[in-house]
Amino acid sequence: MLFAYRQQTQRLMMDTRQVRLNLQDVDVYINQARVQIALAAECLRQPATMTMVIGQQYYPFAGMTLQAAPNPPVGLAGIGNVRVARLSLFSGGNRRLEMRSWEWFDTYWLSRLAPVAGPPQITSRLQPGVTGTLCFAPSPDDAYPISLDTVAYPSPLVTDSDPEALPVPWTDAVPFYSAYLCALSLRDAEGAAMMWSEYQKFETRGTQLTTPTRIPTAYPGGRGAMAAAAKTPLTGPTGGGR
Repeated sequence: MLFAYRQQTQRLMMDTRQVRLNLQDVDVYINQARVQIALAAECLRQPATMTMVIGQQYYPFAGMTLQAAPNPPVGLAGIGNVRVARLSLFSGGNRRLEMRSWEWFDTYWLSRLAPVAGPPQITSRLQPGVTGTLCFAPSPDDAYPISLDTVAYPSPLVTDSDPEALPVPWTDAVPFYSAYLCALSLRDAEGAAMMWSEYQKFETRGTQLTTPTRIPTAYPGGRGAMAAAAKTPLTGPTGGGR
């Protein structure tokens, strides 16, 4: 897949003979594009687990374990975001933990004068990005298992035989993003703007192509019906906005 990305990027840049760009730079831009697209489109969803430590509230993404089901985590480098966290109770069953912004979480939970330990009820992300950290409250009083719905990001492609974790149709957006970075490196503002515009079209279209249109009651507030009627991505018209 790396070879195909190279060819497509070089063709978009009209540089198939490598006069203006070298392949090492192109490869770097391709891998940067893949990470950006995976996190913007949230198209690499992967379950993960972790086990809490008594009294420990902060847990880095790096300490969470990607699971092999439903899809083996082949070609995944790590976790870039967490969408849902569930607490497994020893008495049986799971409890979905409320997720809040850090400011709300800090104000109403961490600022309590006399915090009490117990099964966590709420979580929030402190450190954003791939070095992210989740904080839980109350402080756990036992080694509770946590199941997670995560957004992963792909491992770099170094050779053409390396597995591509990024799914179709978002792979179609990769050459445009990498060409955008190539144009920036050449100080070609007009070319960069054109490639960025085309990238947005393909990233948005990836979401459009995978947005169900026959389940209008699946989303609250009529959003499902609007998506079904307009065939628009739930992430917004620019693809990746929240």
